[in-house]
Amino acid sequence: MLQAIVGQQISTKAAASVWLRLVELLGSDISSESLSGFTREEIQACGLSWRKVDYALGLAEAVKNGTLDFGLLEQADETQAVKMITALKGFGPWSAEIYLMLAEGRADICPSADLAIQIAYQRLKGLEVKPTAKELITFVEPWRPHRSAGCLFLWHLYGSTTLD
Repeated sequence: MLQAIVGQQISTKAAASVWLRLVELLGSDISSESLSGFTREEIQACGLSWRKVDYALGLAEAVKNGTLDFGLLEQADETQAVKMITALKGFGPWSAEIYLMLAEGRADICPSADLAIQIAYQRLKGLEVKPTAKELITFVEPWRPHRSAGCLFLWHLYGSTTLD
């Protein structure tokens, strides 16, 4: 979930750079306890905005105090899981869907608001205009129950045709 915070609204390349600096700071113990052991300034120096520092520390606090229970999250259906995650400050549907798809390995997730996925779908289908998030959900409905695989393919397609 911390990686989702790092990756919000920045390029993949920038997110990877910030993440590496954060890993250097935290070491091998990337946990709510280790993150809470650093000052806001130390965390921000890794390249996070002040708002993202607040989100990261809020996540750490939610894990420590049990507000976010990963066991319950894993058992929840997609709708419930998204609600649980978006209850955290700084986590919108995109962050929740990215977490569920990549960290939990859920098979039927479509982060339809992801710009790269929208652009890749546009390229794949030869559309003149990239689809909106709502349109994309409709377009990938036939991919159920394997929308995650389709979205991973779209990310690879996007990455293979984009220099950033």
